[in-house]
Amino acid sequence: MPSVFVIRIPGWRTFVFTVPEHCNSYHLNHWFRRTIRSRLFQEIELGNDQAALQLARPWRLRYLRGEWGETALSCAIGYKQSALAVELVRRGGMYAEDGTLAKAAMNGDLMVVEALLSAGKHPDEPIKDPIFRGLTPLMWATNRRHPEIMERLLQAGADIHAVDRQGHSAARYVTDLGGTSLEALKVLLRHQPEILWTEMWSGIDVLNAVRRYRDNRDPDALQFMTRKFPELDMDEYLKS
Repeated sequence: MPSVFVIRIPGWRTFVFTVPEHCNSYHLNHWFRRTIRSRLFQEIELGNDQAALQLARPWRLRYLRGEWGETALSCAIGYKQSALAVELVRRGGMYAEDGTLAKAAMNGDLMVVEALLSAGKHPDEPIKDPIFRGLTPLMWATNRRHPEIMERLLQAGADIHAVDRQGHSAARYVTDLGGTSLEALKVLLRHQPEILWTEMWSGIDVLNAVRRYRDNRDPDALQFMTRKFPELDMDEYLKS
């Protein structure tokens, strides 16, 4: 049998909660957070941009948080509401250490990345939550295969040599998601990243092979790349 709770806050609101019968602490916590969050976050989740903007007052953007502690801007980015997110940036919804640039880079949202950088967001600001291991926006863009965002971040001054909490640079993330991204590798090569030998990984091997062939026309490097990428024309690749 479900339980019913009534919480009355004098002069403001009365909350009536119906808790399902078989509800563990995790589900209860999640349900409670969703129940008491501001309607602003509900409208963002539903894709009601106009309704969300009517609620997007400066004090709400600054102080209100969603069910996981995220800002309204972070919520809009998470639900891929690009136009809404850009407008929230324009209204001052961006704050230091809010992790929004890393989140936009992760999602491949170039429009929001441009808006955040133009508003003064630091290009190396990671998501603060320790579960994300200190990955910078450049690392996320590399990891998720978004070369256009990698290039934009590097143009904005992102540190190509920055490392996460495990000591990995962006070059390490060329190899994530089941293979090596030659497009991501191409972006890094344009900026000549330093190779961290502590990161010996298949992606670092590929990066080294490309650089050795580019700089010295090393035949062993060409053989390695031909074996790994049979359809790749190395000379055409380097020209691009």
